[in-house]
Amino acid sequence: MTIEMDTVSPGGDEPIAAAIFLHGLGGHAVNTWTLTSADRDFWPRWLADDFPRLRVYSIGYDSGFVGHSQYIHERATGVLNSLLLRPALQDLPFVFVCHSMGGLLAKQIVIFAQSAAAANPSQHELLRNMRGSAFLATPHRGARLAELVNDILPDSLTSKSMQDLKTGTAAIESLHKLYKSWAEQNQDVKHLALYETKRMAGQKIVDHVSADPSLPNVIPIAQDFNHSEICKFTSTQDERYLTIVNFLKECLPLGDNVGVCRPGADPNNDIDSPEGVRSVIETIRKLIGANLLRWSIVACLIIAALALFSQL
Repeated sequence: MTIEMDTVSPGGDEPIAAAIFLHGLGGHAVNTWTLTSADRDFWPRWLADDFPRLRVYSIGYDSGFVGHSQYIHERATGVLNSLLLRPALQDLPFVFVCHSMGGLLAKQIVIFAQSAAAANPSQHELLRNMRGSAFLATPHRGARLAELVNDILPDSLTSKSMQDLKTGTAAIESLHKLYKSWAEQNQDVKHLALYETKRMAGQKIVDHVSADPSLPNVIPIAQDFNHSEICKFTSTQDERYLTIVNFLKECLPLGDNVGVCRPGADPNNDIDSPEGVRSVIETIRKLIGANLLRWSIVACLIIAALALFSQL
């Protein structure tokens, strides 16, 4: 699979900003961000609905646990090239939204662009337009699970991506230090970090220590989800979705006059959501209650009438 940069939304005729989604190890440009198989649960599209002038991209690439894949620094060169091949992106302020290893990929892209910016105007412009990165369970210091897998399987079986995620490797520590240094010098670029607190297959894939990017003014936010669930939102009223929306508003010129609830996406009107089911049940109860009262009054009148007639 080559790099696929899907345009989720073009942002209308005159887009004013962009959001770029990067999945992680074993991820997918759509499935990573989708709660169920239903197309409506692909929440990057909700952003396109809520912000009509926001251009939204979702990038897909090979990232298997075993078999062929590239090292993070190799993959970053390809994704950076894909971004540079879209001239329209050169003029738009943008934010990365990253799950797991996707956050390391975004950081490596920044470091490469920085190193070439002086001699390459397009990379300079791309870097200048970057306004932030949202890290969802990104293993900034590596993932313990990757280390366990690599201990069990030989390097010939595990993918390069999996090997890259081992804790304490020279590559991951170097990337952590380089990006931290860049971010400290560019504090106008904002960052958001969420981390998992539930286990998946008996393991916390990325613990709170590794999920902390160690950046100025960034306090990682604990989420009551596992590694896979943390990037799959239930509705536009999901706190994780609202957190991303607020972050985008902080980073990008989207304005405050945009709602965060899509037409028909209100969980109270969505029969498939728990809130929607509860709403429907409550409505039925009210109707039944009203009808019971109505029929009770009718029954009393009938009984009273029968009693009156029996006395005649």
